Amino acid sequence: MDNKKAIDEVSGDSRPAAFEEDSQSGGEGMNEDNPTIRQLLFDYIVNYKRQHDGLSPWAKEIADACSISESTVKYYLLRLENEGRIRLNHRRGIEVIGGGWEYDDH
Repeated sequence: MDNKKAIDEVSGDSRPAAFEEDSQSGGEGMNEDNPTIRQLLFDYIVNYKRQHDGLSPWAKEIADACSISESTVKYYLLRLENEGRIRLNHRRGIEVIGGGWEYDDH
């Protein structure tokens, strides 16, 4: 599956405080890459997967939680994949490279 198709198929329960701070500073970073937004998006994905037994959020869920557009989410997901930090799989599949999910029996 090519990257464009994978990203179109990938779509939070809680918004990270850092997103709220960053969104108050203005634009969404589409004209130039914003490493801060990229890192916050990555952190959101990791935290979401931890809270949802490894399931990945939809792009719309990420966009809503982070107060950015879906197209901005898709842009940054591709950037993260190009950096080798995530792998976009089939529908709703975001694999965190090097990540592992452990069962918590508590």
